[in-house]
Amino acid sequence: KLIESGFAYEAEPQKENPNKKVIRFKNPNKNIIFQDAVRGEVSFNTTELGDFVIARSVDEPLYHLAVVIDDREMGVTHVIRGEDHISNTPRQILILEALGFERPQYAHIPLILAPDKSKLSKRHGAVSVNEYRARGYLPEAMLNYLALLGWNPGGEREIFTLEELAEEFTMDRVHKNGAVFDETKLLWFNHEHIKKLSDEEFSKRLTTFVEVKSHIALKRSRTSPLV
Repeated sequence: KLIESGFAYEAEPQKENPNKKVIRFKNPNKNIIFQDAVRGEVSFNTTELGDFVIARSVDEPLYHLAVVIDDREMGVTHVIRGEDHISNTPRQILILEALGFERPQYAHIPLILAPDKSKLSKRHGAVSVNEYRARGYLPEAMLNYLALLGWNPGGEREIFTLEELAEEFTMDRVHKNGAVFDETKLLWFNHEHIKKLSDEEFSKRLTTFVEVKSHIALKRSRTSPLV
């Protein structure tokens, strides 16, 4: 459809695949302005993007085309993602306009940062949520802490249930700057949520914790090289 309407065209074959022509979007070279629920008005000049590739061939769409179609098919109304995706937005808006699709509401939230203010990564000790679970952190505590990274409900209160967070959350209180992941603070949240457990619930959680630790220990013993 995009090719037939003049919004895209088949370009010269790529060296690694000389038998297939790539599909490029015909960039109108204009300013794109959109309202971001976190950052307010954002403006881009699309000229520097050139005629960007949207498919390896007519049968192999790439990310920017695929995500626009996928969001449309699923009826997505709000695209909430990390601020590192904000540069993808003008390309996707151009494709939206070419296809006659309505724009979703965009919101680009701050990233979670390491103590040195760089992007959180494995070298900073970042691990999967399963690792935190194995170390005894409650799901309620993890959810509570993560919700308050980059968002402020207002006031001094910090301990919330998931239902309370859903009730209180609004996009206008999301910060523009990244938030530092502090495991000491997470430990405090965990302590507070443990105190809220009944004796019966605490016993159940403790049993689950021991089972998870035992499972991990057994798995590691089976995969460790023989000495």
